[in-house]
Parts: sequence; structure tokens; C-alpha cells
Amino acid sequence: MTKKSLFLILLTLVSLSLFGEVRSLWVVPWSMTNQESIDQIIDDAIMANQNELLVEIRYRSDALYEVNRRGNKYLNPEPQSYILKDENFDPLGYTLQKAKPLGLKVQAWVVVYNATPSLPRLLDINYIYTHKPHWITWKQGKPMSDAKEQFGFFIDPGIPEVRDYLLDVFSDIVYGYPDLDGLHLDYIRYPNHKYGYHPISTSRYEEALLSEPNLSWNDWRIRQVSDFVGMLRARIKEINPDILLTAAVFADLREAQRTYAQDWHAWLKDGLIDLAYPMAYHLNYDTFMRQIGIQELADYKDKIIVGLRAWDVAGKSLKAEISPKYNVNHIRNRIDHIRDNDFAGIALFSYSGIKEGEALEVLARMAYPPHELKVEELAAADTIKLEEEQSPMITESLASEFAELEVVYIPPPEIEEEKPEETPMLRNFDTETRISTMSGSYVLSMQLPKRGNWTWRICDQYGKVLYKRKRGFMEGYNEDYWLGILHDGSHLQAQSYLVSFHLEDEDIFYQSIVIPEL
Repeated sequence: MTKKSLFLILLTLVSLSLFGEVRSLWVVPWSMTNQESIDQIIDDAIMANQNELLVEIRYRSDALYEVNRRGNKYLNPEPQSYILKDENFDPLGYTLQKAKPLGLKVQAWVVVYNATPSLPRLLDINYIYTHKPHWITWKQGKPMSDAKEQFGFFIDPGIPEVRDYLLDVFSDIVYGYPDLDGLHLDYIRYPNHKYGYHPISTSRYEEALLSEPNLSWNDWRIRQVSDFVGMLRARIKEINPDILLTAAVFADLREAQRTYAQDWHAWLKDGLIDLAYPMAYHLNYDTFMRQIGIQELADYKDKIIVGLRAWDVAGKSLKAEISPKYNVNHIRNRIDHIRDNDFAGIALFSYSGIKEGEALEVLARMAYPPHELKVEELAAADTIKLEEEQSPMITESLASEFAELEVVYIPPPEIEEEKPEETPMLRNFDTETRISTMSGSYVLSMQLPKRGNWTWRICDQYGKVLYKRKRGFMEGYNEDYWLGILHDGSHLQAQSYLVSFHLEDEDIFYQSIVIPEL
């Protein structure tokens, strides 16, 4: 690599640090399971003129980082995430090592109260579910019983023991990684208005009513979440005064307060968080405008990074010619509106979604032009002495005209995900059907043309039905899990089966020949 090339790259990196707005990417854990994938994320972020990464390092009470990295000052018993296959790999540490020297800010994205996955086989290895099931929140009269209802079991914010546990876990992260720019909270809320009735919390509420008889139940729920945010801020600022505390929040402020007890307007007003990232994901443009246009937010625009939908539910590219209903043009229009209204920045959810089919590169050309360096900035950059051997972290791909992106799609994090690697299969028609195994279960995956109640059947070569099941599926990519046991009690074999799909009440029928990948 020549000195001229290094100087040009330096100008690019200097420009990243001079953006007036935050340009952020949410990165889900499946995107950062090895060094190569993280290198690609960083190259793509710089190529698209982004300046911040929100990396999800606590998914469901698990660790995509090194627990007690600098000693056991704070209690943190959480195990390495099942998402990681290399027990010695530290995604957060590697991201910081590679991203920070290139001008990218890094926040540790942590899921707070959603404590477990929703799939049964993953519940059995989840720390909270196996060690602290008594922390799971309640409806009136009974504990939360369906993990799939809210993409996992939530622990109750009204339990002091829960609060203390989370304070220690998050303190351990901040203490262990002093180079972090921020701690980014997600699921910092109740599942919905039906929850929060854990006996410990209701008992504490009844006690509070003795001195505050006008305290409403929802105000009590709001207090539990907000008090935790305030305690967490005080704790992590003691550890690292420069670290930011930020939060991903529901964009509809009224819904956030009344349904989820998430009063993020008060968090900004009272200085409990440094930045809010409202998730303005609605496809309807008028709804988007209404969510970010409420008067209460007018005084806090410099502390609001607007989160935008940047994924397709079927996993398709967001290029305009591929996704006409919602694509990079719609995202650009929203970005223009955010800038016109002087918000602090834009965050895209998610990196994996917008990367699909080179849509990130297209959007970067449309909406993320590089910062134009002024004469004094160029002069300052020119005074920095570079030697070729001093730049091991500047990759060849970054210096070679920003080569084409490798396309990898991973669905959003709030949807339970275990997407198998694609392998060749025998098929006809266009359902793209597969049967594979995963952690003791069988996974039927398919592409479907329409949302509705579908009946799928497994038949032998003569058309005899061996197994059938009715399920509600979305348009696009779907998965169904079962034990692989046929109606006669036998198990699937590594042989050809005819798999068919029929949409209830409509004349839509698909079939494929599938050999299970056992």
C-alpha cells in the first residue's frame, strides 16, 4: 500500500470524526460471530460514511463479551451466548480493537428485561430461566407463561433483586471495557400493559399507597423502570464519567408511557439518559411523521437519534427495483425529514438488513455523502506522518476502490432467529423448502407468497400423507419447528419426501421434493 493511498484513507477517517450528525448502525449478534464478519462490518460502515456501531453483546441474559474481564468486582454469572461457537472469541473486544482506531464510536447494546429466548430448546440453557425463574413477571394472578408472546420471558422491574442483578451485570461490562463510548439499553420496558403484577411488586405498590394514595398503577410501573435507569446512570458514570447512557425506545411516546411504562421523555428531561433512539419503524409515512413530530420532543432534538426501518421481512434487498413498497428511496425521504427538523442523527436497523443486495452502498450514495474537508482540516491531516508499516488495521479492501459487499442477511433481533446455513437441495416450484436439524429439533423452512393459514404436509413418493400441520405464516421466509416424528410414530429419514403447502380458503398450492438434511 502506498503512502498516497494511506493519505487518502486518512482523509476518509478524519471526515468520519467530523460529521455533525450521528450515523449509526444496529448490529445484531449473528452478524459478529467471528473476526472476518466484524472486519466486514467495519469496512462497510466506513464505506457508507457511518460513524457509530451499536453492537448487541447481551442478547438474552448471555454474553458476547468477556465476563469479569478486569476482575470480579461486579457479580456477573452470565454464560457465553449460544450464538457464539468459539468459546475464546470476544466480539466486543475485537470490535473495539478494530473500530476505534478508524474513527468509529462503539456502544454496547444490551437487552435489559427480556431475559430469555422463546424457543423451548434454548430456554433449557438460559441462565435466568434455569436459575431465577421466580423473577419472571406476572399478569394479574399468574406468571407470564408463553415465551413466544413477547419473544421471550421478561423479568419484573418491580423486584429489587432484579434491579441489583442488572446493575452488576452492566457495571461489569462498563468496567471491563473502558474504551466503550456508550451503553445502549434495549427492551428497557414491560412486555405490555398486562404485565408487572409480580407479587413482590404489587406488595411494594400497596405499601407505597400508604404514603402516596394517589399513585396510579401505571405510574408505579413507570417509576420502577425510570428508577432503574437513574441508578444505572449513577453507577456507570462512577466507573467511567465519559461513557454515554442511551436507549432504544418506542417512537410513539404515548404508547411507550401507557403500554410499556417507558417514559423516555422524562428520561431526557431529567438527564437520566444522554441520547434516545426512538424506533420509528412504521411503514406508513404519515405515522412516521406523527411519531417524531410531537411537541414534547421539540426541546430535545439534539439528544434524539431517530431509528429507521432498514430491513425487508422476506429478507430481500431494499433496492428500489427489488422492494417497490419500501426501499432505499423511502429511507432517504425519512432521512431528509430528520435532517430538515434538526434531529441529532439517524440509526439504521439493521446492518444485516440494509446490507442485503448492496442496498447499503446505494443508500450511502443517495443519503450519506462524505464530509467535505475544509482547507484547515486538510492542512491538519497533512501534518500527520504516516509510515506504511504503521497501518496494520487499514485493510486492502478499504483502499481498493471500496470493493463490492458480500451479501449476508440476518433478520431483526427481536424476532427469534436460528437461520440455518443454505445448502444445495432438490426442489421444484418456488417455495425454496428445506428440512434441517437444529439442537435436537427439526426445522422446516420455506418461502411463501402470501400471509395466511397454511397447511403443510409431508408425503411419501406415492402421495400418502405421513404428517400434516396447520400454521399461520407471514409472506416471505418462515420457519416451523417440530420433533420430526411422523403420524405413525416413526422419524424422518434421509430420503426424498414430497412437501406441499396449501393456503386455507384459497386455490393456492405449492409442492417441493425435499431430502431432509439430517
